[in-house]
Amino acid sequence: MKKLLAIYLIIATTFTVKAQHMSFDETVKYIQQKVECCSVNYDDGTARYSKVDITKNGQIKFIRNNEDSMTFNLFDLNKRGSCECGISNDVTYVEFWYENNRCKRLKMNTMPEAERVSKAFLHLLTLCTKQKDPFQN
Repeated sequence: MKKLLAIYLIIATTFTVKAQHMSFDETVKYIQQKVECCSVNYDDGTARYSKVDITKNGQIKFIRNNEDSMTFNLFDLNKRGSCECGISNDVTYVEFWYENNRCKRLKMNTMPEAERVSKAFLHLLTLCTKQKDPFQN
């Protein structure tokens, strides 16, 4: 019985550790799936974002109606204003803060979905690599 319990705990720990340490590609796929399935139209009737493209250097491009709609880089977010990390969530919105305490928002269908996607973007920030300026000393 003790051996069975020990094996179960090892297996459970292994799966938990894997879930907490998703790779760049796994995190991108998770975010893309959530945007496709769970983003919704805005209260003013603006169409929802249906797709997101993400690059390893932190470039994010949300797409609505097959057009580029919202583009920014994770490393350019304002980390001194309303949120120290530049990414937050407010009820059903994922908010990306930039210059002068302004934000770009992604609306999700539920508060838990907004929280999960916000956490996924924060994790993504740890996996991306800031592109160096070739003329920087």
